[in-house]
Amino acid sequence: MLSERLVSAMATGASSVSEPTYFILAALLDGPLHGHAIIKQVLTLSDDRIKLPVGTLYGALDRLSANGLIVVDREEAVDGRPRRYFRLTEQGGGLVSAEAQRMQRAGSVVTSRVLRRTWTPYVDQVDQMTARIDQRVRLEIDGDPRLAELGAAMGSCLRDKGYAVDSAEPSALAQRGAKAFHAEEYRLGEKVPDALIRSWKAPKGAVYAPVLTPGEARPYLADEIKAALDDLECGKRFYPPHERLYGKIQREVYLEFGFYDLL
Repeated sequence: MLSERLVSAMATGASSVSEPTYFILAALLDGPLHGHAIIKQVLTLSDDRIKLPVGTLYGALDRLSANGLIVVDREEAVDGRPRRYFRLTEQGGGLVSAEAQRMQRAGSVVTSRVLRRTWTPYVDQVDQMTARIDQRVRLEIDGDPRLAELGAAMGSCLRDKGYAVDSAEPSALAQRGAKAFHAEEYRLGEKVPDALIRSWKAPKGAVYAPVLTPGEARPYLADEIKAALDDLECGKRFYPPHERLYGKIQREVYLEFGFYDLL
């Protein structure tokens, strides 16, 4: 039987479950586990935060069993020692589900307010950060004489192989392959209806990503692989210094704008 405290908590939505207990119950959602497996699953689910000593675990299992939240599913002998597997009861599953929903509601009270205050400034900051990277790329990458020389050689190599090279500027060369394949994807895609474009506030002319069968996709894949290998061959002297400098610019701009999680 559930204790009166747990029944009351489930009825009112109040928290009655400690964090270790919550994760023990959550560990059993996918099926019966023995004690050592529960400890490992709790560690995984809690991102290595909750490390249950064996004594603490079995004390908690006894309490959960006494409250009707778990039962012994079966018992096996391993190396001459009994090993008990525990499973959730219907009440245990209901309690952990209710607790998860309670935490989600509690978290949304804060996150919804934070998002209302910061969403627009955050988007503006990302736009400013992107513009800053583009500005530094034009100055420091396109303005680098050595990269310009290596870029010219790469562009000449690609033209000799039959590829269209609109610009030998270092930044244009670095984006050339991706732009070509995005253009091909756009050509193959189905146009998004104007009504949906307006509703989604999508760019004019937006298309759905193409859906191809393996047979239809195979020629495009072969072309992409060949183009990528040719690009790497022609750019083998260009890419290493370009990537080092571009990575340096990115890291410095992320720090400048406080985007430490992107580093």
